[in-house]
Amino acid sequence: MKLLKRFLAVILTVTIVCSSLVFAATASGNTLPDYTMTQAEWDAYWEAEKGDNTKIALTPGADITELNFNWHSEVKLEIPKVRISKNADMSDCTEFKGYATLAESGFQTNRVTVTGLEENTKYYYTYSLDKDNWSDPEFYRTLSDDAFKALLISDIQIGADDDGYGYANATAWNTLLNTALRNNDDTSFIISCGDQINSGESTEEWASVLLPEALRNMPMSTCIGNHDKKGYLYRHYVNNPNEYQSIIPNVFGNQYYYRYGDVLFVNFNSTSFNIFAAYNVAEKAIKENPDAKWRVAIFHHDVYGTGHHAADDDNYLLQGIFSSILDKFDFDLAFTGHEHYYGRSYNMKDNEIVPLDYTKNSVVDPDGTLYITTASASGRNRIYDEPFDHPWLNFEYMSQELIYSTVEFTDTTFRLETYTVEGDKLIDEYTITKTDTTYEEIDESENILSGTNAVGRVLKHFMGEYYVIIEVLVKVLMTALDALSLVA
Repeated sequence: MKLLKRFLAVILTVTIVCSSLVFAATASGNTLPDYTMTQAEWDAYWEAEKGDNTKIALTPGADITELNFNWHSEVKLEIPKVRISKNADMSDCTEFKGYATLAESGFQTNRVTVTGLEENTKYYYTYSLDKDNWSDPEFYRTLSDDAFKALLISDIQIGADDDGYGYANATAWNTLLNTALRNNDDTSFIISCGDQINSGESTEEWASVLLPEALRNMPMSTCIGNHDKKGYLYRHYVNNPNEYQSIIPNVFGNQYYYRYGDVLFVNFNSTSFNIFAAYNVAEKAIKENPDAKWRVAIFHHDVYGTGHHAADDDNYLLQGIFSSILDKFDFDLAFTGHEHYYGRSYNMKDNEIVPLDYTKNSVVDPDGTLYITTASASGRNRIYDEPFDHPWLNFEYMSQELIYSTVEFTDTTFRLETYTVEGDKLIDEYTITKTDTTYEEIDESENILSGTNAVGRVLKHFMGEYYVIIEVLVKVLMTALDALSLVA
């Protein structure tokens, strides 16, 4: 009996200690709150806040030590500022100054970059409302950069058709975001693969995109989609790091890149057919981050996608452009949207399926690039009578359910998991393991117009068997040029 009592006492003690440790971890405050709302709570919040396009948005900085802020205000002759502190009362804060640019009529966009952030730390921030007034403090937390998780979504595509503000889409978006974060408290940031709004020119739609309370605490990396490009608002609602300025200015939004831990993310603008700008931003990003162990491309169009878009002529043009760039620079992954229909490709290289054992949804040291096509984050998913079953697809899931993905990186592994909001159902998973995380040096002798290039891939698709004529002409031309060089 004494032995039993001692055993129970030990068990009770261990339980209390473990509970204390869990409480201590929770009390440390580096966890996310539960953003979940009842329908009544959401409706009340919606009525009070809808149409407010001045809410602050957070964007990943150039690396984990930086964080970008962006918010609208009425036009004023003041420098925008952000204060950041480790204390909730904002004591011992550091102030950062930014810059403002004119936005839509009567508004300006305020942009500030905070630097010097430490990992695994909870911060508080406020931003300047006017000369003497500051916003109420909000929190931002950093997690580890050795291993991290991001939430992957696309096509929020808030449409204001129903009530002028997009209640139906915004409600679904808020539900998905809150559910995903509740189930994945270890999320570091959000990746959105374009089409944040539907019309491209509605401030009310952008206000609804930024409405969820979680976005005051969680950074979101975006890229421009074809619906965003219907207007000029996208560039006023983002503060992206390392923007690439091409010779020909892009009035819709620039391509950019950032580094998070061992992963290099390059955000392309697939609504532009500027092959050289896409090539140059990839080359610049990689040259500045030669030690990155993963290379991830993010763009809107599903070049190895799931539905009817993937079979459009303009998509084959984009397929030629981006597949050649991603092959050239050894990108491991591509995150895309556009189709509103989830799918995952085989690994693709030279426009062909890489021969691997795909039966276990887990591969080691694969060649080529894995392309992910995300569903719509506001439930605007496409349903066809029959799946398209494109030959490059390894997995597809056609449903009207709300669907989100998580992507998790360590220095040697990538893990994809895709869930439905309804029922928290795991519908897809995939793992890549690397035993060698180095890349070959960039071959400076080759560019976008040489080798198995974009132009050749596009011509081969449209010319079919007649493409051999082009190949013969190129060989004849090269032979002639070689002969001329020998004579010279």
